[in-house]
Amino acid sequence: MTLMMRHRAAVFLLCCLWAFDCPAKRMHFPPPATATNHNWETCEPEDENVDAGGLQRAMQYLEDALDDPKTPDDREDGIKFAGVIRNGRMIWPNNSTPEGQGSALRTQCQIYSATKTFGTGVLGLLIDQGLADLDMPANPIVDVDLTQADGRDEKEYPVYDKITLRHLATFTDGYADVRPKWPSPGMYYPFDPEPPLFAPGSKYAYNSSPQLLSYCMTKLIYNNFSKPPHGWPKEKCNLDYYFDKFVASRIGMARNSWRWSNEFPNPGEHDIDLSNPEGLDVRPISQSMFMNAPALARWGHLFLNRGNWNGEQIISRSFVDEATTV
Repeated sequence: MTLMMRHRAAVFLLCCLWAFDCPAKRMHFPPPATATNHNWETCEPEDENVDAGGLQRAMQYLEDALDDPKTPDDREDGIKFAGVIRNGRMIWPNNSTPEGQGSALRTQCQIYSATKTFGTGVLGLLIDQGLADLDMPANPIVDVDLTQADGRDEKEYPVYDKITLRHLATFTDGYADVRPKWPSPGMYYPFDPEPPLFAPGSKYAYNSSPQLLSYCMTKLIYNNFSKPPHGWPKEKCNLDYYFDKFVASRIGMARNSWRWSNEFPNPGEHDIDLSNPEGLDVRPISQSMFMNAPALARWGHLFLNRGNWNGEQIISRSFVDEATTV
């Protein structure tokens, strides 16, 4: 269930987690972040057996590679939003880092397709809570018949009955829906299917229908948490609130360091309709999260430690293993 990150030169948000083998006693976990402090312990690279000169050369190479002459605005170039974590301690920026590099760690940046990993994480939580299963069919959740009628009382695309959450999470669903080509304005909900790209599970097509998974997970949250004993109001039955309650607050991500937007794909640039029959607040999982590097590092550190945060299992180890296996 490995989900690729789409590179976008306009955003230089780097979270490098150096996952070398090390004794468990050397793995550090930062205390909760605050509105003004990310609270990662900082140290010199040598303290974590990393050559400072080599690390700086690598970061300089990255900055040079990301420098886009077509965007001279220094807000878009450089690596001032970047941070490097090793064994749970921040080793870059450090005392010898050139001025400007790593200087804006508190800045929220759009993390684009890294958002997909958070969608996968929410799916893992729903499975851990017994509310979902990887092999659960998508059609009954959507409750808008993906198979459609062909006018002869038969299903036009019966293969869509076979789409499961596993297919959606791995981009192997084969689902094709009618929409204008991005970035033109267009409808994502309700779904209007086209002939399938391929039979579910037979091939891979990146970014095929992530909003369908967003919708399924939002409905599962709404169907279960809007009722007693939870009683969440509809406006809180979304991926942002769910993630904050069950993950972000538990691993110390400051609320001002991230947000899961309903603006898709770029705020204010495209009018894409995310309406749905229930009027739910759908937060897309394809590229709509904004986050700073220290907050993103906490998410990476959680997965590096197989869903465990300083002794507390946040996401089941079995799901993390599944999600990080090719």
